[in-house]
Amino acid sequence: MLAYFKGKSIVSRLIRWRTWGAYSHVAWIVDRDFRYLDLQGDEQVVAAGTIYESWHRKSKGAARSGVRKGAAGDLHKPGTVVDLYAIRIDDAHYAELLSHLEQWVENPKAKYDFRGVLSGFMLRKKSAHSERRQFCSELLMRSLIATRIRFLINLPPEQTSPADMSHSPVQHFVGSWKTGTPWSRTSLPFKLMESQR
Repeated sequence: MLAYFKGKSIVSRLIRWRTWGAYSHVAWIVDRDFRYLDLQGDEQVVAAGTIYESWHRKSKGAARSGVRKGAAGDLHKPGTVVDLYAIRIDDAHYAELLSHLEQWVENPKAKYDFRGVLSGFMLRKKSAHSERRQFCSELLMRSLIATRIRFLINLPPEQTSPADMSHSPVQHFVGSWKTGTPWSRTSLPFKLMESQR
């Protein structure tokens, strides 16, 4: 599911101001334990509460900055409100999406795209984009496109903000969560039904 963060830092407030949106960051959180075959045919198991994101600095619970994964409750400052949105996705496409995100995580050159955010996103310069580096919404848009999920149409990933993504008509709000609290399907303030995935 998509997790939209309402960050409170100066950087977060600047992103929200520049994008005219409520959200400063977006990530993918695995909503249930999921077993699948990756693109190489190897069996993988991803635990519920695993977060995939591109983040600009290291933090507790993460081995690096840039494209990374970890436990959803451990990677961000406690108390940040996160709005959760689900999209309808079958197991085959879900497996493909996670495989694509894993490829980014496993790539040691997959860094955070500071240049893309500062020059391309904030100043709207097309030459600022780097194929190896990703910012949060760019990573998710590339992964959704690679999985053939029509999330937003006619908006290139490198020009997509968390605010842009929050307007997609293919997702629906399922609840909110606060960072610093453990992630568990049973402790969430809602019950995600199979038909909501």
